[in-house]
Amino acid sequence: MAYRAFLKGKRIVANEMAAIPSNSSSMVANKAALRQILENQDRQTGFVPDPSATPLKARELMIAQGIRPEDNEFSREIRRMREGAQHG
Repeated sequence: MAYRAFLKGKRIVANEMAAIPSNSSSMVANKAALRQILENQDRQTGFVPDPSATPLKARELMIAQGIRPEDNEFSREIRRMREGAQHG
């Protein structure tokens, strides 16, 4: 079974299942297949991880772009997506 995803207009196809059914009602991740899918996706989209990246650097970059941490924009958006539009 192939999974298809779109990222920045590029089609990404993975030919292996990243999750396999278990005997219970949940799914069990096939970590090797998932890792391969993510590596292929990174390659197709041109993503290059920055080994020197830290949460502090991310925060500094966001502040430099005008994002105010006290506004909790990301937390609010996560909550809105999880609980619906009533939070906002």
